[in-house]
Amino acid sequence: MATTKLHVVGCLRTLTGAAGATINQFNGLSDLKLALGLKEFSEMSGQNIDADYLAVDEQQPVYTCSAVEIATALSALTLDGLPIGPSGTTGNKVEAYWINCKDMTIKEAVAATKHFLAASRKGLIYIESINAPRNRLARANLRFAPIWDATNDIVEYTNNTAAPTGVTIAHAYVAGPVYVNGAEIPSVQEIQYTSGFELEFVFSGGQEWPDAVFIVQRKQKFSIKCKDVPTAITTTLSGLEQAATDSEVYLRKVEKNKRRVAKATAEHIKFTVNAGRIAVQDFGGSQEKGSDVSLDITPAFDGTTAAVVVSTTSAIP
Repeated sequence: MATTKLHVVGCLRTLTGAAGATINQFNGLSDLKLALGLKEFSEMSGQNIDADYLAVDEQQPVYTCSAVEIATALSALTLDGLPIGPSGTTGNKVEAYWINCKDMTIKEAVAATKHFLAASRKGLIYIESINAPRNRLARANLRFAPIWDATNDIVEYTNNTAAPTGVTIAHAYVAGPVYVNGAEIPSVQEIQYTSGFELEFVFSGGQEWPDAVFIVQRKQKFSIKCKDVPTAITTTLSGLEQAATDSEVYLRKVEKNKRRVAKATAEHIKFTVNAGRIAVQDFGGSQEKGSDVSLDITPAFDGTTAAVVVSTTSAIP
């Protein structure tokens, strides 16, 4: 039988608000995956070596994607995550689209009813990590953990549907400078942010799908890779407490079809940490490659200010 369809990554959308009218669309996806998370019971009778009774135990689907538009992700989801379908709302969804390809020609137009949609009506979507190299566009890794809304399937499929328009990249970033306790760390090569969410899912009434999800704790961290070993080691040999002068981590905007946006222009992303610790994790190199040093900034809550404060409209010093 000949293959008649092939789908590639499209986009991810969140529909939120009282009636699902607030739409945020994440473009520039390098991957978009839905893991169905199915677990099964498997039992065998005493005289058999093969199972003779199979059934669904539980199912925890998860959507993941990697998006270039980091400012959109930070504005829409924040660092705390975005609830989908909370009490008192209707029409809330997360929608994941895969675009159909034509045989031996270009992709189908988004308006054509040829594409594939997976959607869920309730859950928590959040930024799992951000990876920002010096010489490649930064990406935000998003994760959506759906839960059952007590009515519909936890994941709903629609085949042969139209896809959203406007699937183009609006903004992008690369690694910018990093300041530890007010002092710049030279030659930053890569910045990695991890949100460190730990979630607990609750199942009720004998249902195979979870109907509640809770953020148990969060362990945020910035991992910085740089080249200037002496400076980094001198700064953080045995680890430092975050001082009165905040630590700042920047992602520098890259203008579409042009160069990096000027530092003084307030269009860059800034993460501010005012409490926590800074420590070198490892360093070294070889005869063929210069040494790298990796240091971590681990934020803490000071009782007043959020552990990490983010701005998408900052100038770089």
